[in-house]
Amino acid sequence: MVVAYELPLLPNEARQIIDQIEHLQELAAKWLPVGRDVPIAIDPQASTDIPTVAGTGVTFGAIHERFKVGHKIEFIARDYELESSVVQTVI
Repeated sequence: MVVAYELPLLPNEARQIIDQIEHLQELAAKWLPVGRDVPIAIDPQASTDIPTVAGTGVTFGAIHERFKVGHKIEFIARDYELESSVVQTVI
């Protein structure tokens, strides 16, 4: 369960970073470094310290390596059951 906390007034930079973190009970559970509108997450439950597509265990590295060797975006998306736009965002 994701819990939102009320925070005191903070400088904008600090507020933006805090808003990118999802909490599970009282602990930080997931970091969304680009914001909640972009499917990029650092989620210890999916992959420790490695950026993944939010809500999946698919790492950016896996997508990037397949693209580097010539796989088409549509093929990668279908293989990982992702939207093509998500794969394009990762690349």
